[in-house]
Amino acid sequence: MAYNQITFICEDRDLIISFLDSIPFNGFQETENGFIGFISEEKFLQEHKNLIEKVKHETGIEFQNDLIQNENWNEKWESSFQPVIIDNFCAVRADFHASIPGIEHDIVINPKMAFGTGHHATTSAVMSLMKTMEFKNKTVFDYGCGTGILAILAEKLEAKEIFCIDIEAEAYLNTLENISNNNCTKISVKQGDIVLLENSYDIILANINRNVILDSIPTLSQRLNKGGILVISGFLKEDEQIVLEKLKEHAFIQKQIKEINGWLCILAKNLV
Repeated sequence: MAYNQITFICEDRDLIISFLDSIPFNGFQETENGFIGFISEEKFLQEHKNLIEKVKHETGIEFQNDLIQNENWNEKWESSFQPVIIDNFCAVRADFHASIPGIEHDIVINPKMAFGTGHHATTSAVMSLMKTMEFKNKTVFDYGCGTGILAILAEKLEAKEIFCIDIEAEAYLNTLENISNNNCTKISVKQGDIVLLENSYDIILANINRNVILDSIPTLSQRLNKGGILVISGFLKEDEQIVLEKLKEHAFIQKQIKEINGWLCILAKNLV
């Protein structure tokens, strides 16, 4: 399978990524002067190309599109992937990195084609909020699991049972690999959409994007136990009010908000 490697030159990478939110990128790689987006050739539609041209015209960014093969994509990840450290709480590293001393939770992630290595502000924000939460003996649903990073951290925080789903085959397979690499035994994963959700959970983690989050809040509310915790991320500061209004509409109260580089993560409690 061939992939488009689209190299963007811009000052505010997070803002440009938000403009391109509707494009189903498989992952991003930060660079010194912008970022690189990866998307399979079959999913890169003309409407996506038109959107990039529109954003270029409106913002003045530069970009270059190169077609590469799958194995080269993975080599690029491995050559650029650096460990992520969140205080002394946890570290995220690939299996070719040595373990990092003085860290409470060591997580091994080999990203392959999936998104979620802790490098992006949304992932690190969710992980930071997870530090403040009680997971012991809780049931957890990780919606849009990517690499499985949040589910793995939940197990390390002594969650009783974790269920993951992701619509992308690459994410599903990568999550299985990372579950094995971290010796996890309490995580189950399926490929698919939210329609697969059958049980109710004490904690729901959803790091996706604004539109999917807004569309899913009604279902997530129904699948969260009374007094349960919902952690959502993948949207910008300017989306705060519309997201909070949607949460209020479905009987959530906002308890914590964390902002990193203009991206928000909201922790809310279910009242019904």
